[in-house]
Amino acid sequence: MGDLNRAASPPRKGLPSEQTDEAPGLIDKDRVEVEREIPAEDNQPIEGAEPHQRPDPPAFED
Repeated sequence: MGDLNRAASPPRKGLPSEQTDEAPGLIDKDRVEVEREIPAEDNQPIEGAEPHQRPDPPAFED
């Protein structure tokens, strides 16, 4: 038998966190807006069933 470690994947060029699909300059070039949850002053309840009220599960026939 041979050394099984030699048949492993090729060596990595860097840490996994450093490997990206885009060139490093392009990553920081485009700025994006991050949507954040802002609590509203006048939150209106959503109409529907109460969280503790659930419909009966479907009945399955054998």
